[in-house]
Amino acid sequence: MSLHPPGRPFSSPKVASGFLGAQTMKSLGCKGSDLSCAQSKTVDEIQDAQSIAMARVLSHPENAWIPREAIYRPLADGSLIPADFAELVRTRQFNTKANILWGATRDEYGAFVPVYITTPSPLADAEKDLALLLRDTNRTGNFIRNNSSSWYHFNNSDQDTVRDVLTKAATDLYYICPLQVMSQGVAASGERELYNYMMDFGRSPSEAFGSGIGVPSFCDNRICHGHDLVSSFGSGDLIRGVDQTGDNARFARHVIDRFSVFARTGNPNPERGSPGLASQNHDLLDVQWPPYTAANPIYHFKVTNSAVISDADTARCDWVAKSVKFDFQVHGPDCAVDKSC
Repeated sequence: MSLHPPGRPFSSPKVASGFLGAQTMKSLGCKGSDLSCAQSKTVDEIQDAQSIAMARVLSHPENAWIPREAIYRPLADGSLIPADFAELVRTRQFNTKANILWGATRDEYGAFVPVYITTPSPLADAEKDLALLLRDTNRTGNFIRNNSSSWYHFNNSDQDTVRDVLTKAATDLYYICPLQVMSQGVAASGERELYNYMMDFGRSPSEAFGSGIGVPSFCDNRICHGHDLVSSFGSGDLIRGVDQTGDNARFARHVIDRFSVFARTGNPNPERGSPGLASQNHDLLDVQWPPYTAANPIYHFKVTNSAVISDADTARCDWVAKSVKFDFQVHGPDCAVDKSC
């Protein structure tokens, strides 16, 4: 999954060029259209100007919902990208010539939670802490106070229960549940086949490449954002002294075989006897991965016993969509989904 969460909207020209671009040029001491002036600046000067511009954008009241890591988002400029992705799916304006495969890691947003909440937090601060992530007190209240289910249940015996629950809530809000909505939209069109997955295993980049790359220790026992990279690309074998062995090697083979078969055929299921080693890999052959339908079949990648699970997230995600709403519903470039802003 990309760094841009599917639950967040694309940016608008008003923010990207109107605020961010203009403020960057101003900080550089350049007129708005003077590219030669900007090109004459050093890398350090440009980075400093961008930092100043980001701070100014974030301080603007109507941008209060935007977290720092989401300032630079894909731009719905009306030309290259005609509209927000949610709107393109809703109006069936997507590539109908290719099948789609996408998914998320189980604890995707856990990589970002420690940025806002650096240490275990007391239960009394749960609502305040979630507001740091959602930047919206009304939606925070829906998650914490209006949730009568056990989906986001705090465990009083767990000292880190607040960050645990916030990881699940934010992963649902920004990754798992919006992907379900997008998947339903694509599947309903009947144009092409779509395959949705969940990574239930992975390898921390810090464990594979060394702790110096800055991955939070909070994710050591989770499958966070980025924990699918080493397995998806087999990149552990590209770094001297780093090997893919045991479960890591088996899992990487599984993921690479699924992805490469899909890239070659548009279907992640290899046929027995077809060219390539994937057709001999029983981690794939023993489980048929069906295209996405209204039954919400999600392929769960595991080291062993991978499985397709149907309707596992449907009720929870329906509640999130209705009671909390996704960022693209309330902060989109044109609020195209339900016109609520």
